Amino acid sequence: MSYLQLFLILTVSASAQAEIIFLDLNDARDEIAHCRAGLAEKSLKDNRGESRPEQLNVIDPARYRSKPGESSLKSKTYHALRAKIEDMNARNVPIDSIVISGEAGNGDFFGSQGVFHQDELFELVNKFPAFAKAWNSAGLWGCYPSNVDDAQQFWFKKIPNLKYTKGFVGPAPNKDRPGNHILMKQFCERRQEDAKASSIDELCRIHDSIQQLTTTTFGLCNRRGIASRQYSEAGRPEKCFTYQQLHDRCPAFINNREYDAIYARYLRGDSEPEEESKTKVSDLRHYYNEMQKWRHCADQFHHQRGHEMPNPGSVI
Repeated sequence: MSYLQLFLILTVSASAQAEIIFLDLNDARDEIAHCRAGLAEKSLKDNRGESRPEQLNVIDPARYRSKPGESSLKSKTYHALRAKIEDMNARNVPIDSIVISGEAGNGDFFGSQGVFHQDELFELVNKFPAFAKAWNSAGLWGCYPSNVDDAQQFWFKKIPNLKYTKGFVGPAPNKDRPGNHILMKQFCERRQEDAKASSIDELCRIHDSIQQLTTTTFGLCNRRGIASRQYSEAGRPEKCFTYQQLHDRCPAFINNREYDAIYARYLRGDSEPEEESKTKVSDLRHYYNEMQKWRHCADQFHHQRGHEMPNPGSVI
C-alpha cells in the first residue's frame, strides 16, 4: 500500500460523519420523515447555514431479499441489518445511533414488516467491534422498552458503549400521532449532544428541555439512572432517579394488595375484561402497565412473597 493510499484511508476514516440506522418494523413513514427533519435541523446548526444532513439509513425487513447461504433461523431484520453494517464498515462510516420502531417486549421488537430478536442484536454487536464501539445512543420507539429492567438487563448491560436511550416507559403514542413525531425529531436532532450526559443531573436537564405536544410516557436512560415522570410518586416533583433508588422503592409495589386483588378477581373468573378505548384504560391494563414499569422488582418480589412475580404477558 502506498503512502497516498494510506493517507486517503486515514483521512476518510477520521472525517467520516456518523449516521443513524432506522429499523422500520412498523411501516412508520411519518416517524422516518420527522427523523430526517431532525437531522436537517442538526445540519443547519452544525454547519452554520450550510445544509448537508446526515444520512438516515432506513431498513425495511419486508423488502429485504434473502441471499444464498443465509440462515433461515435468523430474521430478515438480522440479515438486512448485518448487510447494512458491513456496507457502512466498508465505507468507513460509523453508526452512532439506531432507532427501532415497532411493538416491544423483553428486548424483542416486532411489527407488520418484521421482527427482531434481542439475541440477534447481541450477536451483531459481538461480531462487529467497530459497530459496537461507535454505537452510543438508541431511540426505542415502542411500548415499554425504556423501563428500569430493560435499561439495566438489556441495553446497558449488553451493549458496551451505549450511553443514552430515549423511548417510552409505558404505552407509546401511535405512529401517526404528532406527539410521537416531535419526540422523534428531537431525538434525531440532538442524540449526539444528549448522549454526552453522564450524570443524573445532566439527564434531568435534558428531560426538562424536551418539548411535548401532549403528555406521553417518554423516558431517558443512561448508565446512572432514568429520567421519567412515570416513576414520580403522587404529589412529589422528583422525576430523575438512580437505578438503586428505584430498586429501593420496590416494596411499595410488592406490597400493593390492591393490584393482587385486581388480578385475582380476573383469575377466578369473577370479572370479565372491560372494553378499552383511547380514553379508557381498564384496571387490568393499569396493572399490566405497572408490572412492566416495576419488572426490575422481580427478584425482591420472589424473595418476599415466596412465589414468582406474574409475567406481564400472562397478565394481559
